[in-house]
Amino acid sequence: RVRDVIVPALADSLTTVDPSHAEQYRVRARRLSATLTRLDNDIRTRLARAPRRGYVAFHNAWRYFAQRYDLHELGVVEESAGEEPSPRDLGELTRRAKAAGVPAILIEPQLSPRSARTLAAEFGGTTIVVDPLGDWSDPERNDYTRLMRFNARAFALALGAVNKDGGKP
Repeated sequence: RVRDVIVPALADSLTTVDPSHAEQYRVRARRLSATLTRLDNDIRTRLARAPRRGYVAFHNAWRYFAQRYDLHELGVVEESAGEEPSPRDLGELTRRAKAAGVPAILIEPQLSPRSARTLAAEFGGTTIVVDPLGDWSDPERNDYTRLMRFNARAFALALGAVNKDGGKP
């Protein structure tokens, strides 16, 4: 979506407000699009090796990512930020996670992992950090391509494509 929608719109907007540098904006947009195409291919290749397609996330921030890479959200811990799941909701999510063989719940550094850790313990799983926002102070998450690679590694781990040490299962 960034490559196909945002980059062209940004280049067009910059060209409109600064037509004297239009060619520079178009060249940079083409370079960025090429970088994002490589990134997309890398992520697609990494996730294609995953033995599972279903995942459980803390909340529904990953639906576009999942759609792009043919992943399936089995459920989320919190439908809305700060809204604790009911015991019934946790039970149903635990059942789905066990049935699908989910090894981990994807959590985010911006949100409390308490209920996700409780749920993961219920089905014998763990938690793995993904980040929808990034962190300028972390070299793994301080720009868009690094952040997307970070998240792809986390998804691969949560889908069973790699072990925690980075090797294949």
